Amino acid sequence: MEIKTLKEIAIPSEEKRLQKYFSCYKELVNELKTKDIETSIVSEINEQIDTINNYTKDYKSLRKYIYKSRNKILKDLEKKHKIVAKNYYRNIWMAIGLAAFGVPIGIAISTAIGNIALMGAFFPIGMAIGIAVGISMDKKAEKEGRQLNTVYN
Repeated sequence: MEIKTLKEIAIPSEEKRLQKYFSCYKELVNELKTKDIETSIVSEINEQIDTINNYTKDYKSLRKYIYKSRNKILKDLEKKHKIVAKNYYRNIWMAIGLAAFGVPIGIAISTAIGNIALMGAFFPIGMAIGIAVGISMDKKAEKEGRQLNTVYN
């Protein structure tokens, strides 16, 4: 089964966010056409493309629908195929590094020294550890061909 083509929509120039979301969605659809995806996800993507192609409501609700649809597609691809957008793991692991490394190390060292003000100094260190882990996972996904040429926002 093949992914359908997204029709061009006449978007007014003052709707900059809608233009951005639509171009990102179109980029994602074009990128997915090159990947081998199971038919259940392809049929779901085609339903969402049909909805966007035939959308008649206002621009604000179209913008919300495109945003939610794009995020749902990216989440389904990550869960079922481990296909991710650029910098996906970096963004996830930055928060994990802060919570798992920066906070505990900062608390342990600051209480050992007796100066609570030092606790915040270790947050960036934890974030840096998380970013390093995430970047290595992103590189691994790129080598394996599981990375899309689009950014997750």
